[in-house]
Parts: sequence; structure tokens; C-alpha cells
Amino acid sequence: MVNDRSIKTRRLVLRPLVREDAGAIFLFFSDEETVRYWNAFPHQSVEDTAEMIEHIISRERSCYWAISTSKADPAIGYVGYAGNPGTPALVYILAPEYRGQGFATEAIKAAVGYGFNTLRLKRIEAWIHPENVASIKAAERVSFTYRGRRPIKFVNASAPHDLLVYGLEASEWFHVAGTLSSSEGDQNFYGLRIVLTVRNIEETLIFYREKLGFELE
Repeated sequence: MVNDRSIKTRRLVLRPLVREDAGAIFLFFSDEETVRYWNAFPHQSVEDTAEMIEHIISRERSCYWAISTSKADPAIGYVGYAGNPGTPALVYILAPEYRGQGFATEAIKAAVGYGFNTLRLKRIEAWIHPENVASIKAAERVSFTYRGRRPIKFVNASAPHDLLVYGLEASEWFHVAGTLSSSEGDQNFYGLRIVLTVRNIEETLIFYREKLGFELE
């Protein structure tokens, strides 16, 4: 979708995913336990991973980032939009040794913010295997909520099953974005733009101060 879309978060750098990331991503895509919730067999070679990367980034509406701890470091995962018809599907995976440290949530939040703020998406979905508890928790931490199920048959599964559909609307995101940002440290704002008619500005400021956790000076 966009050529220059690198994102810097507190601990991570998200940069456009490229074929050259295949070596790093192969290390966990070759692991059967890592891909058991994915519609894929474990990769047998780096070339398998390179072909997968080329396939997913070549889709017309796709937008993928490699997740790394610095611009020069190898990828520890990836996150992005699958380029599917209809509501954009958010996809994310992280190397096992980096799980449980909040990296997935941090990367998802950055990708979602880019989707709503830059790509002007109206709604985002995440399609998650029901047994993938860690992925469900990561989505919920960024305010995705359960919306339903969709049937599917994975190539590496013996029988069809459902995927859980978690969704997030742009309006919901902008409502909670301030709360999510407050966990990253102090931020100063020097202006207020009223986008809805309110009866009492002072009461409204107090309401959002309590909801979003900022202070008025």
C-alpha cells in the first residue's frame, strides 16, 4: 500500500517486510509448534519462507511490517494487513523467545494505529484459532472484541474448524487510543479541538481526563 511506512515504538522498529527477512523468519516458521495455529505446514527451507513473503506482500491491498528490536536487527516476527477482500484482516506472529514480554501487543497497536490514522481504515478484523490463547489476549489488549466465527479448513489440519473473528472499529479505536497511549509515559498536549457539540466544556474535559488519564494544567 505504502512504500515508506516504518514505525518506531518504545522498544520496536516496524519496517516493510521484504524477501531478505526470510532467513530470520524461517527460524520460527520451521517450528511445528509455532505454526500449528496457522494455515500452513512448517517450512522446510529458507526458500519456502522467501516464497511465502513474496506471496503475501505482492497482494494489491496488503501492508506488512517486519518486527525488529532495532532497524539493523533481524526480524523477530511480522505484523500486517492480509490484503483480503472486505474488512482488512490483521495478521501477526512472533518468535517464541520474544513472547510474553508485550512485544506482540506493542507491534499490533502500532499497526492498528497506522491502519486507522494513515490508511483510513474503517474496521479491522483478526481471525484467530480458538486454541491460540496468547493471540486472543494480544488482540484484546488493543481493544479488539469478539464478533463471531468463520469456518475454515487449514491445510495442516485433519478436519475443518472455526476461526474466532475479533473486530475493532475506527470509532472504537479513537475512543480508547488515549488510554492505550498513557501506558507509554507522559505526553504533553497543547490544544483541544472540539469535534462534537457539548453542553459544558469543563465537565467534558473532566470526563475525558478521567477516562483517558491525562492532567489539565
